[in-house]
Amino acid sequence: MRSARSSPWSSTSGWPCRPDRVEPLPLRVRQRGLRLGGEQTGHLLAWARTSTGHWLALVRVTASAGAAGSVAMTQWVPAHTVRERDEATDDQR
Repeated sequence: MRSARSSPWSSTSGWPCRPDRVEPLPLRVRQRGLRLGGEQTGHLLAWARTSTGHWLALVRVTASAGAAGSVAMTQWVPAHTVRERDEATDDQR
């Protein structure tokens, strides 16, 4: 058993994976992995101001997982990443 050491994720000190290195993914992962990139349609639940004066939005979005379905997530995001949905554009989709 490996000893537990406090180290950053980019360290090579025995972590089973290295987030700083992207390796080719198997087809099953690409087909069933969560799709988080790009613009997501969701619902704005709340606003909060941080102690540094920045604004955060609490949003609920549904991420697609391809053949595996989808998962609903509620998360805080920076205010500049949120915009009002354009109903006319939504109707064209």
